[in-house]
Amino acid sequence: MKSSNSKKRPIEALHQDNDEDDEVAVLETSVPQHGESKVVACRSLVWKDMERLESTDKSETKARCVHCKAILTAKFKSGTSHLKRHLDKCLTKNNVSIKKILIGAQHNSREQTMTLKDPKVDPQALRKAICMYVVSGAHSFSTVEEPSFKHMISVACPSYKVLSRHTIRRDALKYYEEERKAVMSDLQNAMGRINFTSDNWRNDHTQDEYICITAHWIDTNWKLQKRIIRFGTSTPPFDGLNIAEDVSLCLSKRKIDGKVGCFTLDNVTYNNVMIGQIKRQLVRNGKQLLFSGDFFQIRCWFHIINLIVQSGLKLIDKVVEKIRAIGKHFRYSIPKKKKFYEIAQKTYHLDGRKRIRGDCCVRWNSTFLMLDRALYFRPAIDHFVEKDSELKIYLLDDVERGKVSVIHNFLKVFYNVTKEFSTSKTPTANIYFKGD
Repeated sequence: MKSSNSKKRPIEALHQDNDEDDEVAVLETSVPQHGESKVVACRSLVWKDMERLESTDKSETKARCVHCKAILTAKFKSGTSHLKRHLDKCLTKNNVSIKKILIGAQHNSREQTMTLKDPKVDPQALRKAICMYVVSGAHSFSTVEEPSFKHMISVACPSYKVLSRHTIRRDALKYYEEERKAVMSDLQNAMGRINFTSDNWRNDHTQDEYICITAHWIDTNWKLQKRIIRFGTSTPPFDGLNIAEDVSLCLSKRKIDGKVGCFTLDNVTYNNVMIGQIKRQLVRNGKQLLFSGDFFQIRCWFHIINLIVQSGLKLIDKVVEKIRAIGKHFRYSIPKKKKFYEIAQKTYHLDGRKRIRGDCCVRWNSTFLMLDRALYFRPAIDHFVEKDSELKIYLLDDVERGKVSVIHNFLKVFYNVTKEFSTSKTPTANIYFKGD
């Protein structure tokens, strides 16, 4: 027990009483005048991380940690040792939020170096970031157990303990559920109508049918948003009625069946049956359709273009095969490829940075680009093919060259229009729906 004479002892004596705290409070005192109370200012280093909560009852004064918001007693007679012990063990203080990690650039006349201003990270944020990395990159869950991955994390954050693949899997399901609820909330709070695109396809290896439904809408900031709301296998039979039931169930589960604007679909027969069934069901449930359902189905413009172009390419199938074979020959024979580009540059003064392209049979625009590059290198190709015994069978005659030029001009129109409609950062509906 301290005697009442302790009030008259010098400040240095008060410092010696608090032998548990090595960062001792420095007190400023003033002699009170008549009718005034003694003023004491707390100067302990712990008050940089603590907030004093004043109370009318001096015996109930509290302190709040500015990092974890924990409440502790802060009576004057209790000292600050317990506050310091809390700060030493405070996890939030020792691990700052990952949002506070800033990369600072140090500029000088010779080079630019990048350094971390604050290397501390939030373990929970890092845990979520690792999970997002695994899922978004389609990596195996066992990636987090690889020695090289553990080494990378230990270098970036030595105090972080890498979790097992089973924990990452559980985290992925938890974060998926959180994102699913967030998407549902955004869809339900959308101010206007929601438009949808849907596609079906079959896996050639497993023969399973898949369906994917994507929602598109404008948010409150007038930004176009899109989210996949259904992706998975379909149950047989794979006809329009069954697909319509699957789509309707998806919309009703998310409580957005009253906000349907339109569906953009491929030009196939079962989609016509599906749209008719969905329209009837929505009307039966009292849902209002935009423009009485006149624009409920929008046929995919790119699918129509693909059908037109594929029909045109059939007219020069043999010519396309010859150009494709020449391109493959150059890609697989390095000496001939090197010699060809030397002739193109030195003899015909063509740009050597350009290269002969191949194509993909299911992407007509790649076929157009292949023909475009073949026309560019036409003089060099004719010169090289005439002198090569292996390639002579692929030499084009005048009629075939004329066909290539005609088809190239034919495809160029569709290619430019497709590029115009493929923009994602500017509106394109006004190109078709021109006002008066």
